[in-house]
Amino acid sequence: MSRLVAIEWDAKELRVLAGRKRARGVAIDRAWTISLLPADGATTVSDSEVATKLSELVQKEGLARSETLVAVGRSSIELRFLSTPPAPPEELADLVRFQALRQFTTLGDDWPLDYIELGKGTDGGTNVLAAAISPEILKQTQSVCQAAQLSLKRVALRPVAAANLLAKRHADERCRMLIDLLPSDADLSVLIGPQVIFPRTVRLPASLDPAIQSKSLVGEIRRTMIAAQNQLGGRRVDEVIIFGDGLHHAAVKGTLEKELSLEVQLLDPFSLVEVTSELKSMPEFPGTFAPLLGMLEGECSQTAETIDFLSPRKRPIPPNKRRVYVLAAAAILSLVASFAMFLYWELGNLDTKISSLSNELRRTKDDAIKLKKPREDVAQLEKFEVGDITWLDALDALSRKMPSSKEARVEELVATSIQPVGERPGGGQLIVQGLASETGVINRMEVQARSHGYNVSGSGAKYDAESPDLKWRFKEDFKIFPEQMEAIAAERAAEEKAKAEKQEKSQPAASTPVSAPAKPAAAAKGGVQ
Repeated sequence: MSRLVAIEWDAKELRVLAGRKRARGVAIDRAWTISLLPADGATTVSDSEVATKLSELVQKEGLARSETLVAVGRSSIELRFLSTPPAPPEELADLVRFQALRQFTTLGDDWPLDYIELGKGTDGGTNVLAAAISPEILKQTQSVCQAAQLSLKRVALRPVAAANLLAKRHADERCRMLIDLLPSDADLSVLIGPQVIFPRTVRLPASLDPAIQSKSLVGEIRRTMIAAQNQLGGRRVDEVIIFGDGLHHAAVKGTLEKELSLEVQLLDPFSLVEVTSELKSMPEFPGTFAPLLGMLEGECSQTAETIDFLSPRKRPIPPNKRRVYVLAAAAILSLVASFAMFLYWELGNLDTKISSLSNELRRTKDDAIKLKKPREDVAQLEKFEVGDITWLDALDALSRKMPSSKEARVEELVATSIQPVGERPGGGQLIVQGLASETGVINRMEVQARSHGYNVSGSGAKYDAESPDLKWRFKEDFKIFPEQMEAIAAERAAEEKAKAEKQEKSQPAASTPVSAPAKPAAAAKGGVQ
């Protein structure tokens, strides 16, 4: 696993930490404190000198191309407590910069600006702690890391980085002051739980006398508490934490407890992280490494917010919908291709069906042509059947209506079938020529035929003097239709039924044989005397 490097420098020294990311946080391997005091007695150190010192350490310890976190002090940035109006989360970054441009004194459009959210205000807006850094200072930091062959990943605000160490230890909502004593400065940060609310950096006296430093520090602490109390609506600090050790800071702890009448505890920052066996000895002033330890811990655990000037918060970039459009286009093309394949397959099936139906139609037409003559014959037969007359029944029925042989005699009879035409039904026609004894017989014959449904038309009676017995000659046209034939058939069936019933009644109904009486002699001979 690649190493993480955290660095910070001021006018007096360069502090460097090297560690590795573990499952539970960071593991510290090495810690270095390198003096930057020039030999000629100068009071400032150039960036090139810092880069040289750092490069020598990197080459010696094999730290080249390590991911690097840099802490910058409060004196290098401009910081304000801001309140924004209610707005969607994605618009908060723009609102913070807009508010900062109005309230910061030296903020330019090209200044990196980052912030941490402190919670919601009474009006529904958001309270933030915003910080901006000069582009020149950021470029100097980048140049130092580049010269030392380090990969710069983050530039954090020192007080916020130091507070990251308390993210797991103090998750309550108590109001505390965190003090980080550095060679020339002291970071005084007021926290609510692990969250930095009011950070302030003060200069320490040049004197090394602890009493003088403690007295100056007490005054600055009181001023900081008053300013924070005003910002927090009257809330007071109820505990003070000093990053340090008992060897160097016991006197400061005692003075603060006495002057402030508050609980004060010393906290070694290295006790809050995992330390590997590679760290042979602790730094002389472990409290000065609190910001570096906090940066590494926050980077590995991702438990607390931080201010990062290298990658400040900005309005979220709108999601790139190109992938969505590509997928949608691909889906549409897939659907179109599938539909085209289905259409091609369906058209192929329809072509096959059309071909099959065409062949079937052709065969049907051929069969129809072949069946035309039989159908015509069947039609003729059906037509004949409709107009067919059972002539024997018709003649039998007509003979029953004719006069006796003494009154009339038929000499010629012509029977003709009448085929149906349109709505006219079929039937039969009988043309009868004969002789009658008198004209009244002819009239009676016509009347009887009409009464039984025949259509009768005659040519009248003519006297025939040459006829030996019957003198009146006639010619009659009898037309009979299917409904008359049905009536004739029903009448004949009724007669046959009546005849059969009469025969049944005339037969004896004896169930046992009875001896017949002796026949008289006359009956035996078969005649009547």
